[in-house]
Amino acid sequence: MQLFLTVDNEDILRIEEDGGAAITISYSDGVGQILSILVPKDDRREGVGSTLLSCAESMLLKKGVKKLEADFMDSIPELGDFFESAGYEVLKGAPVKAVDMRALLASLTVKRAINNDIDDSKFVPLSELFVMQWDELLELLNKFNIKLGNSDMARFSQELSGVVYDNEDQPQAFVLCSKNDEGVHVELLAGVSNGRAKYVISALLGMIKAIVDDGGFKTYPKLSMIAANENINVLISRVLKKGKEAEEKGHLIYAFKDLKEDNLLSYDYDLEKSEDEDMEEEWRREVKKIPLQSNICWKMPWYRMFGGDNSEASGKSASKTKSGKHVSDVEINFDKDEEILEGLMMDDTVRITMDNLEDYSDILPPDIYHDMPRPFYRGLAAVDAGETKAAMVWEYKNVEEDVDTESMILWYFCSDEAMGDELIQEYTNEIKQEDVQRSYFEFKELSDMERSVLEKNGFSIKNEESEEVEVHMENVVKAPFAAKKAAPYVKALDVLSEKQFKRGVTNCLFHNRKGVLEDMAFLPMSWYDQNLSCCVIGDNKVIGLCLFHRSPSGVIHADLLFSMGSEYQLDILNMIRYAVHAGVAKYPKNTPVIIRRHNAEIHGLVSKLFPDLSGDIVVHGERRVG
Repeated sequence: MQLFLTVDNEDILRIEEDGGAAITISYSDGVGQILSILVPKDDRREGVGSTLLSCAESMLLKKGVKKLEADFMDSIPELGDFFESAGYEVLKGAPVKAVDMRALLASLTVKRAINNDIDDSKFVPLSELFVMQWDELLELLNKFNIKLGNSDMARFSQELSGVVYDNEDQPQAFVLCSKNDEGVHVELLAGVSNGRAKYVISALLGMIKAIVDDGGFKTYPKLSMIAANENINVLISRVLKKGKEAEEKGHLIYAFKDLKEDNLLSYDYDLEKSEDEDMEEEWRREVKKIPLQSNICWKMPWYRMFGGDNSEASGKSASKTKSGKHVSDVEINFDKDEEILEGLMMDDTVRITMDNLEDYSDILPPDIYHDMPRPFYRGLAAVDAGETKAAMVWEYKNVEEDVDTESMILWYFCSDEAMGDELIQEYTNEIKQEDVQRSYFEFKELSDMERSVLEKNGFSIKNEESEEVEVHMENVVKAPFAAKKAAPYVKALDVLSEKQFKRGVTNCLFHNRKGVLEDMAFLPMSWYDQNLSCCVIGDNKVIGLCLFHRSPSGVIHADLLFSMGSEYQLDILNMIRYAVHAGVAKYPKNTPVIIRRHNAEIHGLVSKLFPDLSGDIVVHGERRVG
């Protein structure tokens, strides 16, 4: 057995075993939270999980961690035995209650309530929050000792979850819920300190109204929640139809161990440091459903609530797909992976979602596979007898702007003309639902069959110069503008806190600048390449951003170049110089950098910086939809 240390920083520890098993732990203030233990079925009961746990305990003790904790449901009894055998104390926590949605919506109390607004309160779903309101919500959650980032919030339903504001637009309560196979699970329902109970009720009613609007009990058969205190039980009993009771689905289990030298299990396996530089960020993501196994694997709830204690748990988990590919840590997807639009899909056309993404890992390009969880990405596949005959991935553009919504096809594959035709028709039906006015693509090549299908479905296709230009590090550094180094006021992106970064992004969006990123408002700072990305700070504010990200294929993409300072032109030039010199120092000379000339301003800048550079001749196609 060989163990590898793949993530080791100030708050995350991850150890992997050469057979695919892994343990991931977050820690702060002397306390560690086990986020996941993954052990393939063939290796269970062979001591693999115990070895990973004991190795992690030893490392955490050296880091000053004195206590290690884990939460899971009692529906996974093997976990209790596992932790007890490792010296952990295992306690039974709060019950999980489930309510029949039909009975809930039939209650006279609920019927009266959802038809009447509560004074001085307004429920705003997560999907309608502005960027600054997101920051406000995250700060509010932090006061409840719940540490979340924007990308973590994707685990919650963006329409059913929301915040209640008073007449002065101050947040007073919030409800966070997620969807599951049985319906809706309320993960957190709370009001601000010293707030009035009516705001909490308003949050609950806002969620119920959204449930009714989305099909009611036909879409969500059950509503479940953790009965973290007696008030929850009282609330449930009051709103249910007379004669109906909540069903107890199980209990939370809490396991903990005080780490001491004399109670650690010994391990005698070598631990090697992984050389994969991208591994650390790849595992910093929330995974909605972990494949691989069902016993030593869980997602942590927000509240244990055993014996009157109220502690938080981070809610993160991580998983590696069978193919060895990784999915982006960006998961703001507005539940696109859980929603199937009724009557929209043809019998042999399926939506590519987070649930079935692994099934298409062999045909999707690595970069497309990595980006599929992003908010405005969608995918369809036409399947016959288990074989994919046609597939495509696209991204919605201008979704949140006062201009026509467009759809850019990012990848297309077709090996059967009839099914390819069906796929394009299905795609057309779907983008019409989003009021798309124009559909377009830019590919390096198309097969004769792919071109025929697209033309038959109304696409005008021609060969022309690409909007994208590619330049290599060795050529960039030779450009005249790179002769000087950047001014010292240009700083690396990592000098910013996540909050400062988000405010800088807000400034960009306020000035109608989002670069080539439709979802810039939702991407965490960690998504960008920390080696090249940089910023300019003035009056303690971010007034300039130059952002790059590196795709799994090794290509670097220029995402945003923006400055709002009085010397904005000079700031832009200095940020470019910073990126050039940092790139030459960090990456091989043949590393490609892609610049998309998405508007006249960037087109002019590229022509000025690289006068001899032009794009490749590509296949361009477009058609009007609306």
